[in-house]
Amino acid sequence: MKSSKTSKSTSMLTLISVAVIVVFAVICGIFAGPKFKAHIDSKRAEEAATAEDIAVANGEKEPTVSYAARATGMSVEDYLAQYGLALGDEITEQTTLDDLANNMTISNYVSFAGMTDEEGNPDVDGYLEQFSDAVTADTLMKDLNAMGTETALGSEMFNATKEQYGLGDEITGETTLEDFEKAITQAQQDAAAAAQSTASPDGEAQATETPAETQTEQ
Repeated sequence: MKSSKTSKSTSMLTLISVAVIVVFAVICGIFAGPKFKAHIDSKRAEEAATAEDIAVANGEKEPTVSYAARATGMSVEDYLAQYGLALGDEITEQTTLDDLANNMTISNYVSFAGMTDEEGNPDVDGYLEQFSDAVTADTLMKDLNAMGTETALGSEMFNATKEQYGLGDEITGETTLEDFEKAITQAQQDAAAAAQSTASPDGEAQATETPAETQTEQ
């Protein structure tokens, strides 16, 4: 009889111990779970940040808002706030810096681009000098890029610039400033390519032979 009672007591103690362990494990899980998840999320964020930094350094990815914020030691919110911007539908942490600049006012863009006057202050007035009165410090960069070139520059500047770069009739006053700048870039590249192709191969050969000929004469 004693043996039977002892066995029952041992079984009961075992069940109680198991129950206590289970309850303890559940309690630990409740309190440690969120912390563990936060730790995992943090590690994943660090790994993603490292991967992005490497990709940007290798030229495989354009710099983003999150990249720039990390590089300057700021939070994303503070980084955007200095340019009068905030996270939203148009701007996320993965917005590229080019797209970010497009959403800035001219005054904020000048600061972002590091354009300063002799005293080291953002040179908003200097930047605006190239444009007509239709463009102000509060004009958004995306609105400026979409503006007709003649409106943005004024008729005189538009015609003079068009003539300077030899742009064709396909470029009109209604051509957006963005497309106008692309046409100028293309004209510059074409001029550089033409100059390179007209370089005389004989001249290069003569330049190489001259030292040998001089040595022979001596």
